[in-house]
Amino acid sequence: MSIRTGDVFMKQALTGLPKHSCRKILRAAVPLLLGLAAAGAQAAPPTNGIGNPMLHSPQLPHLHVQMTYNPQLTKLWYQALQQNLPEVISKTCTAISVAVENKAPDLQTLIPLLEHLAASKTLPVTVRTSVAKTLARIADKHTESFLAHLDSSDPHAFALVLDPLLSKWHNASMRRVWLARLKSPATALQIQASAAKALGTIHDHRADEVLKKIILDAGKPLILRFAAAKSLAILHATGVATLSKHLLKAQVDRVEQRLLCADMLSASTSAAQRKILLTLAADSNSAVAAIAWRALIKHDVNSLQSLTEPMSHNADPTIRMLVAKTWRRIGGNNSIDGLGVTLNDQRRPIRWYARDALIFWGSQSRSRAAVINTCRSIIHGRDPLAIRQACLVLGKLDDKASTQDFLSLLSSKHQAVRLGAVVALRRVAVRSTLPTVLTFAQSTAKNSQFASANSMKPGNGVLRNDDNLQLSQAFQFFGLMRYRPALLVMIPCIPKNAPYGVEARQAAIWAIGMIDNGQSHPRLANELAGRLDDMEMPIPEFEQVREMSAITLGRIHAKAHLTDLNASFSAQDIGSLSLACRWAIGKITGKYPPLPHATSMFQTGFLVPLSQH
Repeated sequence: MSIRTGDVFMKQALTGLPKHSCRKILRAAVPLLLGLAAAGAQAAPPTNGIGNPMLHSPQLPHLHVQMTYNPQLTKLWYQALQQNLPEVISKTCTAISVAVENKAPDLQTLIPLLEHLAASKTLPVTVRTSVAKTLARIADKHTESFLAHLDSSDPHAFALVLDPLLSKWHNASMRRVWLARLKSPATALQIQASAAKALGTIHDHRADEVLKKIILDAGKPLILRFAAAKSLAILHATGVATLSKHLLKAQVDRVEQRLLCADMLSASTSAAQRKILLTLAADSNSAVAAIAWRALIKHDVNSLQSLTEPMSHNADPTIRMLVAKTWRRIGGNNSIDGLGVTLNDQRRPIRWYARDALIFWGSQSRSRAAVINTCRSIIHGRDPLAIRQACLVLGKLDDKASTQDFLSLLSSKHQAVRLGAVVALRRVAVRSTLPTVLTFAQSTAKNSQFASANSMKPGNGVLRNDDNLQLSQAFQFFGLMRYRPALLVMIPCIPKNAPYGVEARQAAIWAIGMIDNGQSHPRLANELAGRLDDMEMPIPEFEQVREMSAITLGRIHAKAHLTDLNASFSAQDIGSLSLACRWAIGKITGKYPPLPHATSMFQTGFLVPLSQH
């Protein structure tokens, strides 16, 4: 197995292990560690915080394709399952499982045949397992007794597939089976671990002593010890402090022991167990610290306050994200200061999280002043990463007192700072800043033209992209403020061969429509209709530009181009361009066409009915 250990989090997880334990810890702990790392990444805010008002004006409906199902498909699968051909049965089961995920109807009619196949001794074990997986997906409580019989009679084929479902149902007949598997040294390792998890899920306290023995037995495989620790955590929110201390006082200090303790205490509610968790939260191993830290955030976040400052400098981004989460939960001046420092973190998701946490606390009247003061001090500093995020915070909080600072930042040599400043200016919306922002836009447009003329030279592509983001925000500002002098810099962005990126052209066309709303401009309408209709190969017009062209045609009431709009609108197309054309038609005529309706016939690519071809 090849495991990438480039991240500090993964390296820390393996620190201090004896050589003979490395393979064991990789098998048992790596899935856990990867899960933690992924969870840290998923906690990041979904956007960069810049925002685009043009995407919400007008507010187009969000429609979904309606899935339809061919009733012949279930009959076809039934026939395929009856063929007694292992490969066909396996592929059919895969197709049925996909259908379950897509909420296909009438699949329960397949259950009796699937039960028959799963119980068949003539089919290969792998095929029976595939059938059992499909049964587990579509099964209901009526099949519980059959599935329990299947699991107990042939664990090697079915335990790993059916244990999670049966434990979720709290199946009574499997309790003794799982306990017997856990106690028996002859049981296969994976099946023992599955039994341990199941006993925790059903809260069977008869397994307490067996689970504790497994955890304390250093000779047991780590995968089993971790499964036992997780189950014990579910069974006991209190009462495992003594066991944890025993593990931590072992003669040889090993990472896996601390990982086991952190896992076992993850649902802790007692003061004694939280004290141990607090010690583990400061552990030098990032995996141990992360598990403990997450538990304390959930159960006793205030206890982490003393650790936030020293752990905020941790080399592992997972830990730094957890520190930021803690500050957001706790609040107060110290947390706000810490979040301010985090705005310059080298990992973008952490900067984003800190920014949104500051916006959250800045929206509270009791802490607004502290957030604004922190961010003002940052924009007077020298760190471009932090300055950009601080600008976004102040803009979101509508801090008009910082307007002059935003204007001065437009001349920064750092493109990230200039982008943050122009977004903030758009948000605070002070009309007196428009002439300065127009001068900035004109200068940036020249830079974009230069970059386009020299696009073959290394480095200019990046410059052009950032220039376009800045222009896009400036143009949206002009559109929102109905600033007519800006038309001179935006109209040249309409042509297809204009030396600007799609972001700038899209925003320019939208802003022109906002400024000229309700006014007829035949020449402008002709240009926009040309963009809307341009599907010339091999390089058709950008979809975003076509969409904004349609919207602006609607805003300027271009009746002469209703034919163009109708040509790009379809009653079966729910895409944004079709919806934009529908909106424009309604804006011009006063009557909106019916909402489009799109359907799609469900298929898995295997055994498609002839009627669908």
